[in-house]
Amino acid sequence: MKQIFRFYPLFLALGMLFAPGCGTRTLPPPPAAQAFVAAPDYTQPGSWAVLPEAGAEPQPFDVFYVYPTVFVDPAHPVMDISVPKLRNKAELIAREHTGMFQGKFNVFAPHYRQCELSRAMPVLEKEPVDLTVLQPGFDDIRRAFRNFLANRNHGRPFILIGHSQGAMALLELMKTDLPEGSIARRNLIAAYLPGWPVRPADLAAYPQLRPAAGELDTGVVVSWNTEAPGTGYPVFAGGICINPLNWRTDGAPAGRAANLGAVFFDRTGAVEREIPGFCGAAVDAKRGTVVVDLDDPAPYELAAFGKGVLHLGDILFFYRNLAENAARRAHAFQAAHALERSPAITSGSAPGR
Repeated sequence: MKQIFRFYPLFLALGMLFAPGCGTRTLPPPPAAQAFVAAPDYTQPGSWAVLPEAGAEPQPFDVFYVYPTVFVDPAHPVMDISVPKLRNKAELIAREHTGMFQGKFNVFAPHYRQCELSRAMPVLEKEPVDLTVLQPGFDDIRRAFRNFLANRNHGRPFILIGHSQGAMALLELMKTDLPEGSIARRNLIAAYLPGWPVRPADLAAYPQLRPAAGELDTGVVVSWNTEAPGTGYPVFAGGICINPLNWRTDGAPAGRAANLGAVFFDRTGAVEREIPGFCGAAVDAKRGTVVVDLDDPAPYELAAFGKGVLHLGDILFFYRNLAENAARRAHAFQAAHALERSPAITSGSAPGR
């Protein structure tokens, strides 16, 4: 199963940084010259990890995607997107995660000054969570989304999707930029936010955060965090949770036959293995997680998170089910809003670059 770890090279570094016996999490302050990283300019194509191909036939729906943490370097607090190696890593993961949407959606994925992983983890493990160290990246995603709405979206319905730090950024974006009653909120098909818990306090404070209750409701937040039985790690627990195999929230299990295919990629980003029936899953309502029934979860675990945390698999394990569900929700949205669509949506305006 070595290809799983190729997917997220950062997690190998995380394992070495935070594995038991590897010392403390005290980090040296970054030199002043390294602390400043220029903000991306989202009017420029180079500030985007994925954009629609020039001249491509426009699709009726958009995807706005935010990639997970790809940056591990304790000497630097935030990712500099001008560094080719970092850009390439981010673009590879972004294209792997959004490959399921190609040909059906126009895909937009911004680069951003994400927080360096060894600086993010200690604050995420404390209550209450202090998101200050992640703010530069969150600010970037907010600016990218506003550019997307103003210049690239052309009024089309859209999906939000992100994983891990990307899901966190989108959750914060929804709190500020998708207020109830806004045009953008009305055009939201769904927000898929696996890899970070959307907690009851978030729902209580922000009425625009409506949790998904089934497979075809729209305008909702769709969230889960993946575990094997018996884990006690708290960071990814405690949120709303839906089963990405049967789209239920009540704990009814979905067997392996319901899994349309886990997908794993090679070093070039090509599909290396696709495994229908890879795992079954059920919601653990007490923990607010999805528990899967892998014969051997160990290859997908990391010492940094502890036994049974399968953060790596939040998207990969359910890849084909997620792809199918996104398409079905989009068409359900289209049917429900057929009489409300604006001329911009029905005209097939070309995606902005």
